[in-house]
Amino acid sequence: MISLLDSSNVEDNASVEKALDNYFKQHPENQEIFDQYYQKNSRELLPNVNEDSDDDIDLNTYLEENIEDGEFQEYQPTDDTKIIFTDTPTFFMESVEEKPVPIDPSDSLIATLAVR
Repeated sequence: MISLLDSSNVEDNASVEKALDNYFKQHPENQEIFDQYYQKNSRELLPNVNEDSDDDIDLNTYLEENIEDGEFQEYQPTDDTKIIFTDTPTFFMESVEEKPVPIDPSDSLIATLAVR
């Protein structure tokens, strides 16, 4: 996956998703590999989780701890996209997008001072 993303020259989250979608369309046998893995080995979606625990999982802490322990590998193809590979076919993709927030003129400091 890492070499695929490197060779695809991804620039943002959308291009990462497009590269992954195209890969799986061109390689449908990989979906079969995933299905077979979970049928034979485990139905767990989250590796390294105690199945007997009733505690909720804090996903951020879970990912950070597994990265620190060397169980998962973190890869950042762009400044706003991070992919975390696990030791199973499960992987996580985090993305951050900056969207401008419209400013309500009545909330601005200048408008408040102008009224006074």
